[in-house]
Amino acid sequence: MYTQEDIQANSRAQARMIRFALVPAVLLLAGVVVSVVFRVEWLSDLLTILMLSELFFLYEMKIKPIVSYGRMLSGCVDGKKHEYTGELKNIGTELCTVEGVSYHPVTLCVGKLRNEDDDRLLYFDAEKQPPTELIGSNVTFTVHDKTIVDWKAQALA
Repeated sequence: MYTQEDIQANSRAQARMIRFALVPAVLLLAGVVVSVVFRVEWLSDLLTILMLSELFFLYEMKIKPIVSYGRMLSGCVDGKKHEYTGELKNIGTELCTVEGVSYHPVTLCVGKLRNEDDDRLLYFDAEKQPPTELIGSNVTFTVHDKTIVDWKAQALA
């Protein structure tokens, strides 16, 4: 489901967004330098506040989600994986955010007794199409941490 090309595309998006954030910051910094040279204290203060606000806002709203998604991609491609096999009980329609990445919560029953102690909460990437047609059937999920990396439908015995 995830490849090195996904990681490279994410890296390009990170670089593009950082450049997007730095262009106005550099212009504001030039304004700060000019206002310091001409000793216009109120303008220096105002431009510094605007520059830092712009950088903070763009980091939190644009750059951080891309970095978090890249960290998740890297873990899914290169990290340790394990498998869970069981009956797919539910794929949530509400999105949840875990470590800065949006997911659909997935409930998988791995036990034979169908009690809630055997349920596992996994996360399916909100950027991908979840396998809703597999609800109620046996599925093997390949998982990194709690993020679903791949799945296979099991044949009924």
